[in-house]
Amino acid sequence: MKSNNSSTKGNRKLWIVIGIVVIIIVLFGFILHDRKTSLLKKADVKVEFGGYNDSGYMSYDRDKLAKAEMKIFTDKAKMSDYWTKELLKDPDELAEPENFDDSESMSSKDKDKMAKIYQWQKGTKINESSNGNLKNGQKVIIAIKTSDDKTNPLKSESKTYKVKGLKKVKNLNVSSFTKKLRLKVRGTNTHGYFDTVKANSSTPKVVSKHVEDTFKANHNGGLKNGDKVKTTERKIADDLNRYSDKYNFIGRKNAHVILTIDNLPTNKKNVKNLSSFIDELDELHHGDELVHVVFDQGKKSLSLIYNHGDGQYLTDNYSGVVLKEGKLKKSSSFTSYPQRRDNKDPYDDTSSSGKIYDISLK
Repeated sequence: MKSNNSSTKGNRKLWIVIGIVVIIIVLFGFILHDRKTSLLKKADVKVEFGGYNDSGYMSYDRDKLAKAEMKIFTDKAKMSDYWTKELLKDPDELAEPENFDDSESMSSKDKDKMAKIYQWQKGTKINESSNGNLKNGQKVIIAIKTSDDKTNPLKSESKTYKVKGLKKVKNLNVSSFTKKLRLKVRGTNTHGYFDTVKANSSTPKVVSKHVEDTFKANHNGGLKNGDKVKTTERKIADDLNRYSDKYNFIGRKNAHVILTIDNLPTNKKNVKNLSSFIDELDELHHGDELVHVVFDQGKKSLSLIYNHGDGQYLTDNYSGVVLKEGKLKKSSSFTSYPQRRDNKDPYDDTSSSGKIYDISLK
């Protein structure tokens, strides 16, 4: 009898152990089924840094990250091999669910799975704490954030990377190249304008791209040889530092820089019928003195500039005018009513792809 009792007790213990093992296996299965996946580990994200200190940037394979994300989604949804391959071709171009109904080749089950993947993708955000103007020693973070959808297989996570390996920026005083600065001028004398300032012979080659903000002239567009363009070293430095990575330009606030307009060609024209042509236009100017006449061959326009008094000038611009054999003539596109504007300069503010002529009043 003792032998039978011992056997029975042994069997009970065995079944208890088996039961516990089964429960553990089932629980482990549930845990595995609901476990979130780390996208950063799955994609094996490798971050690199480039550029110069204080203006560095971060780079990594974003396409690889997007494909790893989509593969996690398709595996979780148990998407068919065909549609998995299609989705991995361009993971960022997943259509909205209402467009799935237009696909006759997609089964209703695949449409449901596709809708679920779309939901996961739209609920997942990949953010970078910073990816510009980086400096050595700075810390940047890549964060994966998911919505409240508990079925999303991705894990909300973040990883911190320390910026390193950025090249050292060199300091360069603006005073070292101010004497080499040259204005790039266009147009003609009394109708000149500048759009670039360069110091080609300096090291490095300096090009100012925001001359309108940095360099001030009385009337850019109506400049003549000898006119002065003014600025300061500080303004030049601020302008150049907008796009400079390798150099940090340094300029003194009150150190003035003055450049002179030169090399503008002079295009003078004598017009035989100037007085009669102007009289034919029959415009009243109440005694205003005609001080300047400009013919723009490219625009086929004639500008008459009058001194209106008190430092004001009035410009009448006629279009559809041609100059042939030394005479002004109206073309078929001539406008009898001029475009009129007030300005503070006796020179017409204009630029053209064609030639601009100053017409002599004598």
